[in-house]
Amino acid sequence: MFITLYAAHKIVNKRLEESGLDRRIPPQMMYNYAKKNYLATVDGKIDTEVLDEWIEKFVEKKLSQSTTTETVEA
Repeated sequence: MFITLYAAHKIVNKRLEESGLDRRIPPQMMYNYAKKNYLATVDGKIDTEVLDEWIEKFVEKKLSQSTTTETVEA
């Protein structure tokens, strides 16, 4: 199933929140990621399976950055 990048940003933000991160991305970031080929899109839409894989990596990266930041501050 394909969804718009705007809808994808809502899913990303929900997953960030579920992971305990106090971080949100604006819709434009999804369009920027697609433009820079970080996300594979077809006619401006993204496959939900591709999105799920990307979100896993994105959230993992943000979690590791969060842990690193907390360690440095402590």
